[in-house]
Amino acid sequence: CGASPASSEIVVVVGGCNLPSAPSALRATISGRFVTVDWNAAARASDYVIEVGSTIGASDVLVTGVTGTSASAFAAPFTYYVRVRGRNGCGMGVASNEIQIIVN
Repeated sequence: CGASPASSEIVVVVGGCNLPSAPSALRATISGRFVTVDWNAAARASDYVIEVGSTIGASDVLVTGVTGTSASAFAAPFTYYVRVRGRNGCGMGVASNEIQIIVN
């Protein structure tokens, strides 16, 4: 009968992509209701995702991306739990240490 036509080609990359490491030393500075968080850069991160929650481990208050290693905002009086993850073309890496921020 003969051979059928060749199928379409695909490219498969094996192992060429690594997630970012965890950002380290997350810390906060509070001045009244103005909060600044900063952290040490994560290897292989192209940007970062800040996760803010109302309880430990949650991200139910805010999830936002930032390009640098710090972010500032005014915050309503509340107790917040904050962590940061590095992100690149492969996805999001593991979270930094989580800190509690109390805004009065």
